[in-house]
Amino acid sequence: MRQVAKLAPTHTETLDRLASVLSRQGKAPEAARLLQELVRRGGDEAQDRDYRIRLAREIESAGQARQAELMLESLRAEQPTEPDVILAVADHYQRQGAGPAEAMHLNRAVSDLRAAIDADPSEESLWITLVRVLKRRHGAGPASCAASAAIAIGHPASLFEGDATPRGEALGEAEVPMSAVVDSIVAPHGLPQTVRRLFSVCEHSFDKVLPFDAGAWRLRRPSGEHRSLVEEAGAVAEALGISEPRLKMTYVAPAACMPISGDPPTLVVGGNLHEMSTPRERVFLFARALKVASNHLAPALRARPEDLDVALVALLQSHEASRTHQPEPRQIEDLRKKLVKGVPRRWRDEVESLVLELRGSADFSTRLVPFAISEFGDRVALTLTGDVPAAVDALLRIAGHDVPQGEARLSAIREIPEAWAVVRFAISDAHFEARAQAGVDP
Repeated sequence: MRQVAKLAPTHTETLDRLASVLSRQGKAPEAARLLQELVRRGGDEAQDRDYRIRLAREIESAGQARQAELMLESLRAEQPTEPDVILAVADHYQRQGAGPAEAMHLNRAVSDLRAAIDADPSEESLWITLVRVLKRRHGAGPASCAASAAIAIGHPASLFEGDATPRGEALGEAEVPMSAVVDSIVAPHGLPQTVRRLFSVCEHSFDKVLPFDAGAWRLRRPSGEHRSLVEEAGAVAEALGISEPRLKMTYVAPAACMPISGDPPTLVVGGNLHEMSTPRERVFLFARALKVASNHLAPALRARPEDLDVALVALLQSHEASRTHQPEPRQIEDLRKKLVKGVPRRWRDEVESLVLELRGSADFSTRLVPFAISEFGDRVALTLTGDVPAAVDALLRIAGHDVPQGEARLSAIREIPEAWAVVRFAISDAHFEARAQAGVDP
């Protein structure tokens, strides 16, 4: 090989092979010199990347670990989502026994991949890389969540064979009844514990101020073919560790699955839901609605957003100059008295304390509460099921959309913010932590 290299010093393939031979013989300095020459000559991006990774390894073998790290970091900065680069840096830290540095690097890589997926979720190579990196960093469970999310937006399931179930679900099952700790982990920023507690103690007050118009929904008791829905909802309630729910049927909204009360958990279910959805989708929908109901958040979700906004403004005695139709002070005061009067006396001091805390929070927005509640229900439901494709399909159906397959799925999902939010949550650290608390992943 040396003789051939002398006769044809510009022959790239010969230098490449000779560098490999020298590396196997443990002659790192000589191999490094050849690889430096190959890097200097340049080539296509993939070839250049391979030469630079190998060069860093030879420099490391020659006892210059810090220099090798700097070279790899430079390459990573240029190509932050390339799997070969990510894993080469991780392998370097592993060989050096630098576990914390390896973990930090992989966390950074996951963050870079999430950002890249947000920008272009149609790029399947990003999803494949995310699955590989998550498996290296967190194990098979979180990696399967990413695989399930990729399948949910239309990427071929064959790309993730073994990383998810044959039906596209994440691996593992939650222990039932599911731990209540999950709630605090998955709750969005707009729905902190203070808000959840406020709705819990004020549910009956909000019911009076924001009454549910049962007559308009033409509710009826479940019978005949709808009895199977009662059994399905009961099984989901048991898995969530909440009391037996009550179902009311309606044909006003044939695909509805909406919480209306939390004591006991009561849902309005569309009369055609069993025909318009699959059993997997209904598990998600029932879990979503029952979690909202059992947390006494139903009045906030079923009310008109503008009515809820006024009620919360009254309770918090807040004022926003940006409101175009600010209620009269007298109207606000009367509404607040009505709300407080509906709270049991033993909880009124606590309500005032919660109100003071929320009034001092710059992050809390009364207008965003309904969206945060929906997101909260979605997140708990996904933690229970681990089935991103079914969750996305269910949300598309109740939004009145068709459920397309293949490439058309992504554009349909992006049109429904709630569905896209579920996909993003599926690959988040909060989801992984919630699964761990739910006993899915060790």
